[in-house]
Amino acid sequence: MQRRGTFNGLAMAAPSFTAFAMALVAVAGSARSAPDSAGESAMSVPASALWANACTYCHDTGVAPPIFGRGLRPETIAAVVRNGLNGMPAFHPSEISDERLALFADWVARQPGAIAKP
Repeated sequence: MQRRGTFNGLAMAAPSFTAFAMALVAVAGSARSAPDSAGESAMSVPASALWANACTYCHDTGVAPPIFGRGLRPETIAAVVRNGLNGMPAFHPSEISDERLALFADWVARQPGAIAKP
């Protein structure tokens, strides 16, 4: 099921929950490796892998606003992921547990912003 939302006044279809769930399954099925950043050790799937498989399509391509380096609080990030906002779908506890979401939101909040090009 795809939901529609808006971003900067443009109508757009939000990625389906199925796509997110498939990304989680694909990442979870991969071999576990050492965490690539502090705070990922408690997650069986590294936060960076969740980001790469579920978030980059919109947040790293200009479809949705960039998130890294904005000084957002982990609680704010978790609330938007859990409840959705505008064109972003909500991700329910059946898709990502509260514990994993808290760890993921903390990781996202700590990421530096993009380096400006000269």
